[in-house]
Amino acid sequence: MKRIQILLCFSIFIYSSLLGQSCLPGYNLFSTQGQIDSFAINNPACTEILGDIVISESIVGTISNLNGLSQITAINGNLQILCNEVLETLSGLDNLTTIVGYVDITKNPSLYSLSALSNITEYISSFKVRNNGSLLNLDGLENLVYAHKGFHLSNNSNLTDISALSNLKSVGGTLILSALISMTDFSGLSSVETVEGSLLISGNFELENLTGLNNVKSVGDLEIVGNFVLNDITALSNLGLVKEDMLIQNNFTLASLSGLDNLNPDSIDFLLIQTCNNLTYCHVQSVCDYLEAGGDHYIEFNDNGCHSSEEILSWCDSVATDVRDIYLDIELFPNPTSSEIQLVSDYYYKVTYEIRNASGKLLQKGFDNIIDLSAYANGVYFIKLSANEQSWVERVVKN
Repeated sequence: MKRIQILLCFSIFIYSSLLGQSCLPGYNLFSTQGQIDSFAINNPACTEILGDIVISESIVGTISNLNGLSQITAINGNLQILCNEVLETLSGLDNLTTIVGYVDITKNPSLYSLSALSNITEYISSFKVRNNGSLLNLDGLENLVYAHKGFHLSNNSNLTDISALSNLKSVGGTLILSALISMTDFSGLSSVETVEGSLLISGNFELENLTGLNNVKSVGDLEIVGNFVLNDITALSNLGLVKEDMLIQNNFTLASLSGLDNLNPDSIDFLLIQTCNNLTYCHVQSVCDYLEAGGDHYIEFNDNGCHSSEEILSWCDSVATDVRDIYLDIELFPNPTSSEIQLVSDYYYKVTYEIRNASGKLLQKGFDNIIDLSAYANGVYFIKLSANEQSWVERVVKN
């Protein structure tokens, strides 16, 4: 009987070991391929890491794969994968389901796939993907719903597809979308509604518009800085709250702030509009209301109409009550034009117009169906149209 009891206890011990154990509290650095390959030998039953895991090679080109870590299912600390020259995928982390701390995947120039992370269903903290020049997409992050302390996406020079983030709803800290030089928009972020920290959009040299951010309703700071070909921010039309500062700076082709019309001006602490060389249309309702209330601001080095708060306010006064009913189907054609603009409609309306330049100066008014701009210099003009007891403003380019 005693022998049977000993055998039974031994069997229970072996069975428990096979089920997996916790190990490695504290800071754990894997700096060689040998350390990764021998992990299962040295820790045969370890599936749950109690501390942090850092994978960062000590000699360039040392770490080529993570297959030796395949038994790990949970990391209760942070996961950092840093500066591994030849690491191409994260295969070996396929059985991970939980990371309690933050994830930082930075400076892995050969890394082209994150798909091994697709079984992770719980991220507690922040996620950083930075300086991975071969990364083309974010496949593997489909289960990321909340980034509780931030999401940082920057300097991934060949990244063009972020559709894997389509389930991301909220960012508890800062959302950084920076130096993504191959991205033309942010399609893939359409589920994001709130960013508790800053929404920073900067240094994206091919970014043309903000498609993908259409459902963002609230942010801490809003910073749109140094996106040289950005020409359209209308995707932000659902944004209602900027809780701190709003900075629009060094976006050289941006001509209009349309898209910021629905912001609550009372929520903004400070407004900066600076060095947007083509920016002429700043008098969206939220900016008008903010400036009229005496909000703290710094505005300079933009195009005519946005050089100063005084210029913007002069336009606010001229168009503040303009409303266009959707059934008034009147178009200006052609636009851009080299000389004349024609009013085109399927219906008959008696239409009057006023033409102002980008500084708000009234140039002419009338009621003809053809508007002659040939006497004016090339540039941006605003035409106020009135018909059927309604008024609205159209932006026209003469070239």
